[in-house]
Amino acid sequence: MNTTCGATKPPDNFRLKIHSGSCNEVDTISNICNCPLLAQTDTHKYLGIIIDQNLNWAPHITFLSKRVRKLIYLFKNLRESADLKLMIRIYYALCQSLLTYCIPVWGGAGSTHLLDLERAQRAVIKVMLKKPRLYPTDKLYKESGLLSVRQLFIFNSVLRHHKTIDPSSLVSQNRRQPRPRVPSYNLQLTRSQTYYSGPFLYRYFNDNLRIFPMCRTSLKTALNQSLKTLTYDSTEQLLKPVI
Repeated sequence: MNTTCGATKPPDNFRLKIHSGSCNEVDTISNICNCPLLAQTDTHKYLGIIIDQNLNWAPHITFLSKRVRKLIYLFKNLRESADLKLMIRIYYALCQSLLTYCIPVWGGAGSTHLLDLERAQRAVIKVMLKKPRLYPTDKLYKESGLLSVRQLFIFNSVLRHHKTIDPSSLVSQNRRQPRPRVPSYNLQLTRSQTYYSGPFLYRYFNDNLRIFPMCRTSLKTALNQSLKTLTYDSTEQLLKPVI
């Protein structure tokens, strides 16, 4: 384990056992029973998500980047026989489905951790559109009509919060414009988690688009159109209070 865990790291002699019903209280306290011992690990894969000890999601993002890059060869072959409309549909099914799986959980990771995944996504899109390796990022997303990894994080975080928001949690500045509450946290690690980023992003778009009364279909359309107007840098700027 590295030192970034700080005081939250368990001591080296920490032991945790799974005690059975046959253990008596004395054996449990003195730790002399033969119950199985849980091993310490830096990462653990749960429901397809790699959870690491620092919660910076770097191992999961690295794993995901490799899976996305494997699609490059597939799209190189597809572009010779399929039109762009069909390839976009296949991109949604094979690539974007990977990128959006549980993205509200890990998508608030630092920009340095996400860089390789963003490059992998752009490599796939460049192959689809037959663009050179150094094609400008903003032009690439504009021509393809696709959202970047960060924008997918924003999109899915807002949708997720919209589904669970309680009307009583809205703070009314006046009767016409209710505002969702945003929890207050001091630690940067906590601010990057979905229980802060979701309400924060929801409030931002509610202030600008008044999304609270929208149905899910209307919200998806409005969010998609709004996010496509943002450049790569302006998207990062929007997330600055989160990441």
